[in-house]
Amino acid sequence: MADAKVDGGMDKVRGTARELKGDVTDNPADRTQGRAEQTMGDAKQKLSDVGDAAHDALDSLGNKISGKPNA
Repeated sequence: MADAKVDGGMDKVRGTARELKGDVTDNPADRTQGRAEQTMGDAKQKLSDVGDAAHDALDSLGNKISGKPNA
């Protein structure tokens, strides 16, 4: 899930740059697109966090079932 976290971070950076470009050029379309890219980046990062938590929970459950100690 690390790739999604990095992709999300890149989307946020790209979105911030585009929004700034929209501010400088007084272009509302760039501002809106920049905000949308930032939102997409946030969503990707949050989904990555959820996926990581689910993976950890399943590992823990599997260890409990098999009698292995948690790492």
